[in-house]
Formats: sequence, structure tokens, C-alpha cells
Amino acid sequence: MTQSASLSTGNANNQIAVMSMETAREKAPAIFATGPSPRLSKDYKFTSSLQLIEHLDAAGWKLTDARQSKSNKDVYAKYGTHIMKFSHPDIYMKDDRGGIEGRPQIVICNDHHGNRPLQIEAACFRLVCSNGLMIKTRDFASTKERHIKYTQEQVNKIVDDQLSKIETAVTKINGWLGRQLSSKEQFAFAAEALALRLNSDRVPEQYELLGVLEARRSEDKPNDLWHIFNRVEENIIKGGWELNGRTARAIQNPIADMEINLKLWEIAEKFSN
Repeated sequence: MTQSASLSTGNANNQIAVMSMETAREKAPAIFATGPSPRLSKDYKFTSSLQLIEHLDAAGWKLTDARQSKSNKDVYAKYGTHIMKFSHPDIYMKDDRGGIEGRPQIVICNDHHGNRPLQIEAACFRLVCSNGLMIKTRDFASTKERHIKYTQEQVNKIVDDQLSKIETAVTKINGWLGRQLSSKEQFAFAAEALALRLNSDRVPEQYELLGVLEARRSEDKPNDLWHIFNRVEENIIKGGWELNGRTARAIQNPIADMEINLKLWEIAEKFSN
């Protein structure tokens, strides 16, 4: 049966796992900073992550994940780069058989030490394999700005604009579900994805491409663009396949994880035309 995706609401049996503030403090203590790092100038505009959580919560979007790169330096623990993910319990993508294909998310990368710009992206949390898939398209807005441009109120408005455009991403995924990839296209997709993990311009071996394309579960075996994208993404991030004669390691750094996901989405967009 041909699958399609739509924006759906009101599924009481499909609850999201909301992260408590206690767990958020443990996983990403910089969320609770009340001001920027003392080393920053007066031109720096502080964007409170805690206020962003409260703003999204008021709109029905709940914090489901928070992560922060570990550091032995106390200043980075207090003010360092952190990532927050939000989902709405009543908004999800649904195929025409009644199954849940995925759930839109908002992902915010913030930093109070001046090392990274504020970054706001749309994302899709795919329920079948519980891996985060970053969405970045030309017609699906994203924001990446230094902390000298926006006030907290302006950042809140940007977040609201992102929420209003999530349905665009759902429509795009619907098209991907209907786009079947030939074997040649699958290998070409895998080759571009694998290049994100190679340290040189060498041509990947066939066994490496097969490892990247392998489906880890029966739900991911269809050869439409959406499922190819998902299984390639999971393999690239989680590792466990043979790479240059060794077992590929998992990507542990949350920033690298996010950046690879964004690039994978851009690769998939090229194959959707």
C-alpha cells in the first residue's frame, strides 16, 4: 500500500516522553544560566534557554531532550553549548494505514560563552527507530545568528515562525515516501553520505556502501527516499558497519551529530527532484 504523511492531532496512545527540569539540569546545566559568561562584552545579547523552554511550553511544545558537550572546565559547564529538543504531544506525521511515521520537532542550539551562534532548526523525531533527523530545506526556515542581533522577544518570534512552517516539512516527507530510488540511486546516495565520515576524497568501497544502506529493522526495508534516508542516517550516526577495514564508531559529539544530520537532509533533497 502506498504511504502518505499528514499532520495529525489527538492521538492519546502516542504520548511523548517529557524531560523533567531536574534531568535537564543534569544533562545540560548551561540551560539554567541567568546571564552570559563574564568574559563577553556588553554588546552580547543573552538569550535565556530557560525562557525559551517556558515560551515553547506555553505553546504546547514540551522539552523532550537536552544535551551538552562534556568539559572539565567549570566555565563551559555553566555557559557552554547545549542542544534542546521539543515536541508537541498532539502533532505527528501519520501514514494512510494509521501508523505513526514521525513527529515534528524544534531543535535549539544555544551557547552563553560566545563560541557558537544561536541556532534554531526544525527536526523530525522518527518513532520507528527513535533517532533524531534534522530538517533543513530552502523553503523551511532556519536561523543561525550571533548573539548581538536579537533580543529575547525577537528570538521568541523566530521560534513561533518556525512552528508555523512545520507543515511544510510534513508535505515534503509525503513526497519522499512516494519517491522510489533505483539501486544506482541508492548507491549514489550512500556515497555522498559516506563522504561526510571519510577523511579524504577516496572512492568508497562497495562493502562500505552496503553497510551504510543496510536496514537494521524490517520497517526500514522499503526503498523510497524517506526510508533510505532514515537507514543511512542511522548507520552513519550509530556506526557498527565496516569502514576502511575496521568497525565504524558511533558519532558521540552532539554538535557533530546535528551537523551531519543537516547535511544528510540536504543530500536527500537533491534526490527528491
